[in-house]
Amino acid sequence: MPEVWYRDFDINLNPSLVAVIGNKGNGKSALTDIIGLVGNSYNDNYSFLTKAKFRNPRPYNRAANTEAQIVWSDNSKDGYFRLDNDVDPNKPEKVKYIPQNFLESLCVNEDEHDFEREIKKIIFTHTASSERLGFSNLDELITYKSEVINKELGSIKGKLKISIFELLILKGRALKVLGKV
Repeated sequence: MPEVWYRDFDINLNPSLVAVIGNKGNGKSALTDIIGLVGNSYNDNYSFLTKAKFRNPRPYNRAANTEAQIVWSDNSKDGYFRLDNDVDPNKPEKVKYIPQNFLESLCVNEDEHDFEREIKKIIFTHTASSERLGFSNLDELITYKSEVINKELGSIKGKLKISIFELLILKGRALKVLGKV
């Protein structure tokens, strides 16, 4: 059952953060699952590319007969990727993807720390390597930066106390000179 959904069409996406918004049933999950798969996203908690939906082998295994390709902003491409394949954990993750059902599970999960952990991972992956200062996660980076800031604050407070003390001494001398003491 050969069919062509799209051939040679472009969707220009921001290279940093993209949200796909639209009405239910218009293909958002299909599009984003495919981008996540072809971009080798390690988060494969798909909404559309599941055995219950597109990867269902009956009556016709569409995923085994459908390919997709991403052409990156530098015009490089990795070749066509069959949609019944899985991501390759030995290859780099080119797309960070949060599937809708994964995000929903984080939001309704009673352990609010799951959601916070995922958000921190996303923030850290969007932090430039040079700004990570060799740390492996956002919590370590925040702890370090907080310590640096607290040390600077302590130093500033100490200098401020000295300045206030010196000001009080000068005020006392001025009052003596003016004969008001």
